[in-house]
Amino acid sequence: MPSSKMPNETKYDVAIIGGGPAGSSAGRYAAMYGLKVVVFEKGQYPRDKPCGGALSSQAEAHLGEKALSSLNCRITRLDMYSPSLKMVNVENERGHFVIRSEFDAAMAEDAKIAGADVFDDNPVSKIRRLESGKYRIVAKDRTVTARYVIMATGVQTNRLIKDLGIRKRWPEGHLAMCAESETKVDNRVLDQINGGEKPLKVFFGIVPKGYGWYFVKDGYLNIGIGSTWQDIKNEAPKEMYGDFVGRLKDMGLVPEDLELEKPKHHLLVFKKPAERTVFDNVILAGDAAGFVNPLTGEGLYYSILSGKLAAEAIRNNMNDGKPIKSYEDAWKDAFGRDLASSGLLLQKIIYKSPMRQEFLVALGRHDEKMGVLLREAVFREVECRETIKKVILRMPISLIKLIF
Repeated sequence: MPSSKMPNETKYDVAIIGGGPAGSSAGRYAAMYGLKVVVFEKGQYPRDKPCGGALSSQAEAHLGEKALSSLNCRITRLDMYSPSLKMVNVENERGHFVIRSEFDAAMAEDAKIAGADVFDDNPVSKIRRLESGKYRIVAKDRTVTARYVIMATGVQTNRLIKDLGIRKRWPEGHLAMCAESETKVDNRVLDQINGGEKPLKVFFGIVPKGYGWYFVKDGYLNIGIGSTWQDIKNEAPKEMYGDFVGRLKDMGLVPEDLELEKPKHHLLVFKKPAERTVFDNVILAGDAAGFVNPLTGEGLYYSILSGKLAAEAIRNNMNDGKPIKSYEDAWKDAFGRDLASSGLLLQKIIYKSPMRQEFLVALGRHDEKMGVLLREAVFREVECRETIKKVILRMPISLIKLIF
């Protein structure tokens, strides 16, 4: 077993690996609960993170002041396009767009303000469990010991997670591949194209079992595609992204002379969460736990909330002796049905075929209340199972309106 002592080690209650939304949220709340906490981020803030950057309004209640002040703009409209480019338009005053380089740095600043030690540009190279039951974390500039570890390392097959014996890789069929670009664009150009609105546009049928998106932010245009990895791995994501941009130019949504940033590729979980998220005193949070909506691919809300829930579970274990595995009960109660049952059911229904996507958009086009239910599903205004119930009850009226 490794030695239990090393010179110049700092002792913490909690060590958090990863300084994205999950890690910074966990760090902020752990510090607010009176715990001594350290956050290690491998990049240097402000660092970019490939992401659409849509934040649901539910997440805002769990943010600090710096993060709230960093929100880019409010989403004002939801436009959903069928594979044949028929569109349902739904007014919206829910949720914000964020620029991840700004938002992540602001969340880390909130964690610092709360009392957490945050070290960016500090990749962790080793984590070892000591004879004492604590963990030794070796980072670029420092070595620490901690009673608890929160892994907020993202969806990638992380070597540290593998070394801890948690998993080697995600199971077949769990991952999606995205190609996304975020380009600075003068607001005058964006306003001319979109009538001053800040829409979130979703395009079904652009890729198999996924969608394309077009997000208009304050001074930025975010464009991307996302599809299940097993359905796109033998294709050419770069070419599919290029074809989508070409379609957007044909529609007048992207100026012909606008040079977009080079798209970046990244993976995300697009099926269901990890079967286990607690291993001894190690907790998985955010994308590392697979907390991504299987319908939309949205993960910011789940990352932020899971970080908070992880900090709460550790506090309750330290103060009251409540089992650390209460974390799993907490996230399952908060959003587990969205990720593993009702949300997965919606994914299977909607992405099954282009015909179903045409039908879905047609219902929203002909029935305003059905369009509102579509917005509820996209922005997760209520649990997915509640949306399903409402859709079933509304379906007879929507069908009558569609037919007549």
